[in-house]
Amino acid sequence: RLVFSVRTYGGRVWMPKRVDHEEKRDAIGRAVWAVLDEDGLMGLSIRSVASRAGMPASTLQYFFATREDLISHALQLAIKEQQDRIDAEAPGDSLAKQVEDALCSVLPLDDAQRVEAQVWFSALASLRGATHRKVLDDAEAGLDHLARWAVEVVVGRDVSGEAVRLRAFIDGLALNALSRPGVFTPSALRGHVRSYLQDLGARHPAVTPLGSTGERDSA
Repeated sequence: RLVFSVRTYGGRVWMPKRVDHEEKRDAIGRAVWAVLDEDGLMGLSIRSVASRAGMPASTLQYFFATREDLISHALQLAIKEQQDRIDAEAPGDSLAKQVEDALCSVLPLDDAQRVEAQVWFSALASLRGATHRKVLDDAEAGLDHLARWAVEVVVGRDVSGEAVRLRAFIDGLALNALSRPGVFTPSALRGHVRSYLQDLGARHPAVTPLGSTGERDSA
């Protein structure tokens, strides 16, 4: 939404530079990311984010009144970035590769995804209240859907309990990658995801197994 402010000085009309509120909100969200990356959740405040965003605290509070509002928006922005990555995956890849890439897109495989994971765990630790919990619940629902989709693609059907186990596995990988990046390296994370999916397929052989071209092999 573009907002214009018109003022009159000495009979002349002045039109200050237009302000895109959504761009400003997203810039503040990225400032939250930067503070969390450098100082952690304990270092996050209205003042620290305003300083990082290069604006007075009073201006920032015009957009986000509380620390929780900041974290909530930062989480929504992180989810959008993750979804954009999933949507941008090459359509020519095999289904097995698409599943692996989709799951890896929510793991801290690079600096940007590491910050997104930090935002996620910060939100889990700090968001309360009905409004903020809904944002978190929506994010949880999105990850649950991703896990169910992955199981259904690999196995060819919904298998009770497997989506929950896959979701817990992915969450555990993300947490360990943040706390022990030297052990849970990007290549190690991808290898763990690939092995899990292979084991999943072995536990529940698909009636129509995945082929190498992205289609299921015909009987």
